[in-house]
Amino acid sequence: MTGGFTTRPPQLDDAAAMAELRNAIHLDEIGSLFTDGSEVRPELSSPGFDPATDAFLVFASSGELVGSLLVWAEAPFTRIYLDNYVHPDWRGHGIGTLLLDRSEARAAQIAMQAPDGKRVVLHHGVWLGARSAEQFFAERGYELVRYFHALDINMSESPPEALCPPGIDVRTIDPGSDDRALYEAEMDAFKDHWGFVRHSFELWKHEVIGSDRFDPTLFFVAEDQGEIAGSALCQVGNADDPEAGHVASLSVRRPWRRRGIALALLRHSFEELFRRGYRRVTTGVDSANPTGAVQLYERAGVHTFRQHVVFENVLEAGS
Repeated sequence: MTGGFTTRPPQLDDAAAMAELRNAIHLDEIGSLFTDGSEVRPELSSPGFDPATDAFLVFASSGELVGSLLVWAEAPFTRIYLDNYVHPDWRGHGIGTLLLDRSEARAAQIAMQAPDGKRVVLHHGVWLGARSAEQFFAERGYELVRYFHALDINMSESPPEALCPPGIDVRTIDPGSDDRALYEAEMDAFKDHWGFVRHSFELWKHEVIGSDRFDPTLFFVAEDQGEIAGSALCQVGNADDPEAGHVASLSVRRPWRRRGIALALLRHSFEELFRRGYRRVTTGVDSANPTGAVQLYERAGVHTFRQHVVFENVLEAGS
């Protein structure tokens, strides 16, 4: 990296500047904003995450934040996630190389906690079509391994009625009382998904219940005789589109799949968001989702408007 830069770990007060940096990149790559400080602050205060060792900021001599990195992993530490950003006006100064070098060095330290003989991989996501980033990671030995769809639906009229299968009831959650059961249901539902790591209950609460956008009246559960079969977590407003609703999570546990519960939860979410005045709703899905989610969203009239890809590098070969 050329001279004139300073570096240090982030503090919570840096969240707004970190969001501004990310949005400069998003504007350059996809033409829209995508985040704000309310999303960055929880990252810096997540259980198990230490900004002193797991994050890093780069400043120009003017004091402008021009680069940042975060490294994240949970037990068993076999998948380590890197999240690096370089301001588009400051490319070509070696900042990206510095960040990836630091990220990989920290990842190597974390990987020492993985069980012996286990395969350990690094993952980094970029927007599809961000050619400079794609080329950079390819040159560093990373391979494109997964595509994710960003989806939306625009509703000019009330969506089709949500029809639940017999015996299935949909309700909003009771915060506090439902927390543990919701956590267990989501961990059970997502265990089939690519890259699944069972979050701790504390981290789940921090990311879901503790989010600034959490609204218990927009967290729906499908119940079968008092047991949670599936859930849909919705939010309203984001940096990308303050006037849009968002389905942040949709899941159905394996014993209840193929019965129309996911479609009922999705349409119930659309109905409530439409009732509240939101005509556009966004969500996302893994293109290779094993549960048929891509086809589900197509049936519901949701379409892809951009894609995100994940690059992988094998840090430790193993089983």
